[in-house]
Amino acid sequence: MRARTLVLVMILALVTLSGCTTPENGTSDLGSDAPAVASEPCYPDLGFPEKARDPIVALETSMGTIELRVFQNAVPETADNFLTLVEEGTYDGTEFHRIITDFMMQGGDPRTKEDPPEERLPTIDDEFHHLLRHDAKGILSMANAGPNTGTSQFFITFGPTPHLDDRHTVFGEVASGMDVVDQVNEEAATQDGEPAVPVTLERARLVSQGGGEPETTGVCIWSPDASHKVPDAGGNTQYLFVVENKAAYRTDATITIEAPEGVTATVEGEDTQTIDLPGRQRVALVLQTETTDAAEEHSIVKVKAETDHGDTTEQEFVVSRSDEVGPRIVKEGDEVEGHYIGMTVDGRLFDTSVGPLALDEDVPKYGTFRAREAAQYQPFSFTPGGGVIQGFTDLAVGTPEGGKSADRIPPKDAYGERGQSPLAGRTLLFQLEVLDIK
Repeated sequence: MRARTLVLVMILALVTLSGCTTPENGTSDLGSDAPAVASEPCYPDLGFPEKARDPIVALETSMGTIELRVFQNAVPETADNFLTLVEEGTYDGTEFHRIITDFMMQGGDPRTKEDPPEERLPTIDDEFHHLLRHDAKGILSMANAGPNTGTSQFFITFGPTPHLDDRHTVFGEVASGMDVVDQVNEEAATQDGEPAVPVTLERARLVSQGGGEPETTGVCIWSPDASHKVPDAGGNTQYLFVVENKAAYRTDATITIEAPEGVTATVEGEDTQTIDLPGRQRVALVLQTETTDAAEEHSIVKVKAETDHGDTTEQEFVVSRSDEVGPRIVKEGDEVEGHYIGMTVDGRLFDTSVGPLALDEDVPKYGTFRAREAAQYQPFSFTPGGGVIQGFTDLAVGTPEGGKSADRIPPKDAYGERGQSPLAGRTLLFQLEVLDIK
């Protein structure tokens, strides 16, 4: 198949993050002839039917009271930060200092108080959720000065603002008092954001703690490619997979591994680990395996997840010893032809050369892949150390011809901690299949 040249550092800076969809057999067609393995669909019900159990905070403003539902189960770190600041009185006496007509009202800066604090608040990381979008009036979201720079400032939208998706953390919505939001837009908003009249947040208080047991539960594991080959004498390979919480409430999930004779396997370097799964959220991880010549031709590694509510699921991964994986390995400066899959830490596929993975009726739930013609899904050519992000070079070097590698890439080795790219500040997960070393 004709190779196409792709400079990842340029292409991936322009992509729109998209959703996780599942092929019917749980794997993508990356050239493996190993047995297909089944994967439970990772399609939870849309929305948050139990969100009434989330905390409610009242903002008593000079124009009236706005009650906010805070999505503590979906974005716990951001929500907990906000609730702590409410409890500490940080917001009391602050001003909505930036109010833009038909856009949003921004407040929460303690420096707008009559007696501002001397010390700056610590920053928190972005916490994006695939079901929380800036798609309506009354969305509560974090203000920031770039990736992972949120502190206390927040804003409430006056209408849909989809260009803010995956740049600002949505962590709540207006539960009541939308008439007050409308009044602020009508009387205080201006085109340049300087309030026409002062709008003071006189007091913020917790109205309801929320809580309670979830009414719906469930967990599943999904992998975009669960069949890999290693050299016939044995070798290493890694797989990307996603653990998804199908319940609206956050839960812990314990990950365990079952590997046959001749194969050792870990998840992120651990035999067993427990991860925090926010409500209706996914976490992407890396399975690492090492196979010896004592292993079966096709060995099955099972990854199991069990939540603290007793829900269980498992995914099988096939590792095959094959003479199709040669002794040559990628070195920096080689010209390489291969396939890649790119994923965010919350399990969203943002780009792939493999092709649309099960683009069916479920795609609208999570968005779509970066638009391409079908003929454009084909192998690509690149040179490790030249024109690609450092993390992709590190992933490629040492991968055998015919083999696959996957790894987690921190922001410093991807698109930086800051910048205009929608992937700036993000930890990414990549899988590479090396088809040919020229």
